[in-house]
Amino acid sequence: GINTAIFFPHDKRAARKFLNIADKTTFLFGAYRAIADQNKGFSLLLEGLQNLQKYYKRSEIQILIFGGIFTGDMFFETVNLGLIDNEELLSTVYSAADVMIVPSEQENLPYTIIESLSCATPVVAFQVGGIPELIDHKQNGYLAKPFDTTDLAEGIHWCVENNTDNQLGINGRKKVLDNYRIENVANSYEKLYTSILANSTK
Repeated sequence: GINTAIFFPHDKRAARKFLNIADKTTFLFGAYRAIADQNKGFSLLLEGLQNLQKYYKRSEIQILIFGGIFTGDMFFETVNLGLIDNEELLSTVYSAADVMIVPSEQENLPYTIIESLSCATPVVAFQVGGIPELIDHKQNGYLAKPFDTTDLAEGIHWCVENNTDNQLGINGRKKVLDNYRIENVANSYEKLYTSILANSTK
């Protein structure tokens, strides 16, 4: 569970102004050791962004990266945010993005997806591991076919084109409030432990 009072939707333009970045279509990629950990799918991200060039001009898009520094060509303007160890700042970063991209090769229930959805930012990821439990396809994001970077690009474009009034983000926030608030998760654990103790005394 996460603290939804920290990870909440900020005004997008205000978040971009705070981060001193341009107010234009913004994609976000980040994780602990985002570049160094092969499992986080950075090479797949690069392929996806290359495919995304058929939809957008270089000047129309910016990519935010946290958890690592990349100095190569990502086909669009890139802003390296480095390591972020402040949750309030991280919440602002999620809110500044139009789409969070999680191209991981394998995951359980990644916090980055839950945090992004909690900030009302839709997520595009591959349909692997526990990710389908978090992303409802075309409801709060897009589930791309595993490791198909053409479909990954299609999903990113789909989210941008089909997010009128940020309905995808609103759906994502509701999903987290209903299922992943720290209070709800704690209550579920308490009920589980209580039931185990009750059964063990019988």
